Amino acid sequence: MLCSKHIPYSRPATARHQGCRSRLRLTPTATLLQGPPAQQKAPPSEVNSTPYRVTDSTIADINGLHKSLLHEYDYLVQDAWVEGSIPKDLRGTYFRNGPGLQVSNERYKRHTFDGDGMVLSFSFDQGRAWFKNKFVRTKGFVDEQAAGRPVHRTAFTRGAADGSLLFNPFDFTLKNVANTGVVHWGGRLLALYESGLPHELDAATLDTLGESTINGQLATPVLAAHYRVMPGQQQKQQQQQDWRSDSNGSSQNSSNGAAAGRTWVGFSFNAGLGDAELKFYEFAEEGQLAVPPQPYRLPGVSVAMIHDIAVTPDYYVVIAGPVNFDAPKFVSQYLTSRCSIAECLVYDPSKPTKVHLVPRPNGAAAGTAAYIMDAPAMFTFHHVNAFTTTAPSNSSSNGDGNGNGGRPKQQLVLDTVAWDEVAFENNQHNLTPAYYTGGARSHLRRLVFDLHPPQPAAPRPTSSSSAAASYSTGQLVGDHKLARRCVEFPCVNWDVHGEAHKHIYAVADRVDHEYHWGPTQVIMKLSLNDPLAGTQGPLQQARDVRPQLWDAGSRRLIMEPLFIPRSNPTAEDDGWVLATVHNAATGKGELVILDAQNIPAGPVATIHLQHFLPAGLHGSFDPHMVVPELQQQAAGGEGQVSAVPAWREPNVVRAL
Repeated sequence: MLCSKHIPYSRPATARHQGCRSRLRLTPTATLLQGPPAQQKAPPSEVNSTPYRVTDSTIADINGLHKSLLHEYDYLVQDAWVEGSIPKDLRGTYFRNGPGLQVSNERYKRHTFDGDGMVLSFSFDQGRAWFKNKFVRTKGFVDEQAAGRPVHRTAFTRGAADGSLLFNPFDFTLKNVANTGVVHWGGRLLALYESGLPHELDAATLDTLGESTINGQLATPVLAAHYRVMPGQQQKQQQQQDWRSDSNGSSQNSSNGAAAGRTWVGFSFNAGLGDAELKFYEFAEEGQLAVPPQPYRLPGVSVAMIHDIAVTPDYYVVIAGPVNFDAPKFVSQYLTSRCSIAECLVYDPSKPTKVHLVPRPNGAAAGTAAYIMDAPAMFTFHHVNAFTTTAPSNSSSNGDGNGNGGRPKQQLVLDTVAWDEVAFENNQHNLTPAYYTGGARSHLRRLVFDLHPPQPAAPRPTSSSSAAASYSTGQLVGDHKLARRCVEFPCVNWDVHGEAHKHIYAVADRVDHEYHWGPTQVIMKLSLNDPLAGTQGPLQQARDVRPQLWDAGSRRLIMEPLFIPRSNPTAEDDGWVLATVHNAATGKGELVILDAQNIPAGPVATIHLQHFLPAGLHGSFDPHMVVPELQQQAAGGEGQVSAVPAWREPNVVRAL
């Protein structure tokens, strides 16, 4: 399925902020394929079969997405290419990152997740659009373009960079491919990757300006590809006044479309011989740190994969799935080029998942101990959202002596995409229809925790040999599946990050089956009749969740959807959903724009690009950024010829 990928790795060299490579570290990179489990489950006999199944033709369509785009374009989207009409009130720029340059020749096949980062932009103004794409000029990209062949080793690909048998297996420095995320913040456009520094780009031209420590503010040579943009308190108060009550009479509590007061929350993750360490960064809108970097060690965890976090007003929320490092496999296979370093990570379903709530320095929980709680074994790459709520206490204790004494209790609600299993052997070179039968698949789940009274903060252990520090505790009281379909790349309106949300957007399969599943060919909106559904009892899909679907068809593959609010929204879902699409029938790319309040109606506009568009990972939208060319086109007026050419000859990059 075009679903979720994840990449690793180990502690970066602390003094190295320069160069093309990043130390291998155990962290994921969002992706498109997840490896098969060791054994297939038997299909449930009570489930009726559905007519749609993945075939060899489907696999060929998927593989057609994982190719290189060797041209860097820069042009005005022509009206004849637009089916429908681009909304005139959609203004700003959509940025998206992904692996755009693949390596597949007789000698060497690089994993698709190791492809060089290519950032694209669609800029919108007055119903028109301007498209650009450009590769991130990392040192590794520049070196390999000059050589005309792979030069640097990567995380998911086996053996030496050029496919030879000889390599130094103890050199864990890897190419920073800058291919996973992108954000425009504080005047900087940053291309993000799990295992290295971000690369700064010119937002108007997409030219690479170089590796960035964000004006020297990063305390680590790594900034993860995922982040959360959090609304400020002033926005939340204004939103309560601006957003009208929706159809069920519940009022929403979130921020409005204005940008003032927002915070960009990012993190880094380093794994080593002791406790794995995270650092949380909070950047104000102007680009400076709002608080000092916040370190947190995962006690007793030296190997983990932390690809995404959720954030509430009071906590950073971290899920550490049960992953072990397979040392025998490392010796017997990695050292002999028969597996990548990523393939040495093994999922252990016998262990629980650990959920960490780390107090934010300016939140109400500041000065208290972090929470560590158990959940069933699962592997999570992407979270929807998290929030806390207050519920009545049914008893003085939850059975462990840590009850609230009859007082109202605080709960954490986390909506996440949870995988049953995970492995890292699968890639575009060995994908078959059998991958989509049982095995490792994802579910959209709501986890509800009762939080016991917090403990005061105490010095945390500085290594795995340290004595236990003080931690607060909680208990999982709800684990609800929100949909049967396999889903990935979820999002909400960013203005409800950390608040109770009503609407979730994701890509899903069109199979809708308990055992069989498929690639992402559906945009799905899930609406909760009550945003607190499942916190005080069972959640029933038929009663509590209303799905809306747009099925793109059997030969289209949909990338990550992104919700864009209107400039003056009157409801949480008052806006647009954007997603790029691979049309396998034409071999070309598309951008679809849907009305978020009427997903089943399909796109209000489809931009049919005249060229291929490779698989993408994560994107973002800046309502204040419009490329100068589009502004000048608009200034020319209808019927007037603009001095800006509507088409620039594309630059051609070298195939490897």
